[in-house]
Amino acid sequence: MKRINSLALGVAVSSSALVSLSNPVAAETAVNAPEEITITARKRSESLSDVPAAVTALDRQALDELGVADLSDISAFAPNLTIVAGSAQSNAASIFIRGIGQRDSLQTFEQGVGMYVDGVYLSRMQGSMMRLFDVERVEVLRGPQGALYGKNTIGGAVNIITRDPFDGGGNAEIEYGAYDQKTAALYAAFPLAGDTAALSLAARYSNRDGFYKDAFTGTDYYDDNVFSGRLKLALKPSDDVRLTLAADLMDIDVGQYLGRAEDHLYVIDLALGPTVVREAPGPFDGETLASSIDAENGQTNTHWGLSLTAEWDLSDVYSLKSITSYRHMNPVQWLDADGSEFEIGDVWATWVHEQVSQEVQLSITREKWDAILGAFYMTEKSVAVQETFLNGYILVGGAQIGFSQPGHDTQHVDNMALFGHANIELSNVWTVSLGARWSRDEKDFERVSETMTGGVITNVFEFEGSGAWDAFTPSVTVDYRLTEDSHLYARIARGFRSGGFNGRMFSAADSEPFKPEYVWSYEVGFKGRTMDGVLSYGLTGFYNDYTDYQARVAVAIDSSDQSAGFNFPTINAAKLEMYGAEAELRANLDVWSLWGNIGLLGASYKEFRDDQRDRTGQEPIRTPDVTLSAGAVYHLALGTGGSVDIGADVRYVSDYYTSVDNSNLLYEDGYWLVGANARWVDAADKWSVRAGVKNLFDTIYQVDAFEFRTLGNVQTGFYGEPRTWYVALGRVF
Repeated sequence: MKRINSLALGVAVSSSALVSLSNPVAAETAVNAPEEITITARKRSESLSDVPAAVTALDRQALDELGVADLSDISAFAPNLTIVAGSAQSNAASIFIRGIGQRDSLQTFEQGVGMYVDGVYLSRMQGSMMRLFDVERVEVLRGPQGALYGKNTIGGAVNIITRDPFDGGGNAEIEYGAYDQKTAALYAAFPLAGDTAALSLAARYSNRDGFYKDAFTGTDYYDDNVFSGRLKLALKPSDDVRLTLAADLMDIDVGQYLGRAEDHLYVIDLALGPTVVREAPGPFDGETLASSIDAENGQTNTHWGLSLTAEWDLSDVYSLKSITSYRHMNPVQWLDADGSEFEIGDVWATWVHEQVSQEVQLSITREKWDAILGAFYMTEKSVAVQETFLNGYILVGGAQIGFSQPGHDTQHVDNMALFGHANIELSNVWTVSLGARWSRDEKDFERVSETMTGGVITNVFEFEGSGAWDAFTPSVTVDYRLTEDSHLYARIARGFRSGGFNGRMFSAADSEPFKPEYVWSYEVGFKGRTMDGVLSYGLTGFYNDYTDYQARVAVAIDSSDQSAGFNFPTINAAKLEMYGAEAELRANLDVWSLWGNIGLLGASYKEFRDDQRDRTGQEPIRTPDVTLSAGAVYHLALGTGGSVDIGADVRYVSDYYTSVDNSNLLYEDGYWLVGANARWVDAADKWSVRAGVKNLFDTIYQVDAFEFRTLGNVQTGFYGEPRTWYVALGRVF
C-alpha cells in the first residue's frame, strides 16, 4: 500500500515544513520524500518551500490524523503561536503570534491577527473558533502582513481554505469521548453537470458535558453544543471562468466559559467600608468553579455568511479575481467577571453585527516577474446592548441596594485599501519582492450608558464621536538561492492595528479614542530540503519595534477611596519591542515520520505609563520565552489487514503572564502537554478507526485572565482543557 503524505507543516520565512504524517509504507521503501504543498499565503499559488514568508501549513490529512477538531488545536504545530478561547467566550478565538494578538472580544476592539476563510476577512473574534471539518488547508502567517492583508494583521494572519467541490469524494465519521463527547461529521461533493458544475455539503455536530462543575450548584461549565455547516456550489461556464458560491453557518448554545477568582475579593459597604467576602483560594483543583449567574444563562451565537468568488483568466498574462461577502452574527452571553458566587461583576451582553466586503485582484504573470494589484472595501455595523450587575459589590450595612450599569452603543466602520505586490527575478539566484498598501479606516461611534442605584437612574453618560486613520504599510523581501534546495532571505515589513473607541466608557475619563498601533518588523531566515526532500529544515530570526501599542487598563478614580468608582480606558502604551528565533524540522524516514519546532521570544515594554502606574520594563501578556513541540509517528503495514499509524506528541510552553499588570496570580509558570494517538485503515482505504488522548497527564495550566483589580480586587484566571480521550469510526466514499 502506498504511503499518502498527510502532514504538511511547512515554513516559509520562519522555517521549513514540519512533519509529514503518512499512511503506512511498504517495508522495501527506504525513504519517502513528501510532496510539496502549494499555498496561497501571498494571494497566488506557490510552493511552500520556495516562499520567503513565515508560513506554517497543515493539509487535510494532517488535520484528520492529528485529531484537530477546532482552531485551537493547531497551536502545537507552529512556533510562537497560541490560540485559546478569549474573553470568557468558547466561540471566540484569541490568536497570538509572536506575542501579539487580542484577548478582548468587545466589538469595538480590533484583532492583532487577521482571520480569513476562503479569502473572506472575519473582522470580529466572536464565532471565529472554527470547527475544522471540511478544510483543505490551514496556513499560519507569522509576522506583520500589512501589504497584502491590511489592517489588524500586525501579528500575522490565519488563512483557512476549504475543500473544492470539483475534487469530489466524501467521508463520514462518528466520535465518542470523555465527558460524554458525541460528534458526527459528514462531507460529500459530487458533480451536477459533468465538468461544469459541482456541489459540496459539509455538516458537523458536537455535544459534550462541561469540564468543570460549580462547587455550589453542580452546574457544568466549559461544555460544547455546536452545529457547523457549509454549502458550496462551483461553476465553470467556460475554460477561463470559474464561480464559487458558498454559504456557511455556525450555531452555538453552551453554558458559561467560566474562570476562577485567584485572590481575595472585597465589596464596598457604604456604612462599614471595604469588606473582604472571599479569601484567596489555594491552587486550582482542576475540577470546581463558582458563579452567581443562573445555570440557564450561558452563551449563544448564530454566525452565518455568504460569499461569491469569481475568477477569470483574461489571457496567459492577466487574470482577475473578485471576492464578495456578507456576514452576520448575533452573540448573546453571560459573563461572570469575578469568577465567584458573589455578584461583584456579572455581565450580560448581546449585539448584532453585519459585515459586507469586496476585494478585487488583478494578477500579472511574466517570465521574470509577477505581480498582484488590488482594491478592498469593507463596511461593518455593530449594535450592542450590555449591562453590568454589581448588586453584590455596593452594600449598605450588609444589604444590597441594587447597583448596575446598563449601556448600548452603535459602531459603523468603513475600511478601504489599495495594494500591490510584485516578485522580481533579478538573476538565477536573486529575487526581490516589493509590496505596499494604503489603508483608510473611518469609524462612527455612539454610546449611552447609565448608572442605576436602587432601581433609580443616578447618572447618564452620552458620547458621540468619529475618527479616521490612514496607514501606509510597505514590505521588502530579498531572497538569495544558495542551491537548488536551499535559500536565504531578509524581510522588512510594516503593519498596523486600527484605532478606535472604548466600548466600556461610562464617563468622559474613558472616552478618549485610542490611536492605531504600528510595527516595523525585521526578519532573516534560512530554509532548505535535503535527501531528495525527505528532510526539511528552517531557521528564522526577527525583531519587531512597536509604537502606540494598545492596552486596556483599570484605573481607580480615587486610589484612596475605592467607593469613588473606576474607569477602564484603552490607552496607547507608547513603545514595545519583541525579538526571537524560530526553527522547524520534519523528516520522513522509512516507517517513521518525525517533526519538531521551537520558538524563542523576548518581549518587554520600552515605555508604558498611565496616570497611576509605570509598567515600563514589564512583559506583555502571553509572551513565553520558549514554546516547543515535537512528535513521532510509526507506520505499520498489516498486508491484507490494512495499516496502523501510532503517534505521540509533546508540547512545552514556558512561563508567561495573563495579566497586563504582571500580577503574580495571573501567571502561568510553564507546562508540558503530552498526547498520543493511533489510527487503523483497512486495506481498501475505506474504513478507519482512530483513538487518542490529549493532555495525558491532566496538566492544569492558566491560559487567560480577567483583570479588574479596582473592582473588588477581581483577578480571574481561565484554564486549559483537562485530559480527554476519543474514539472515532470513519468511512470514505
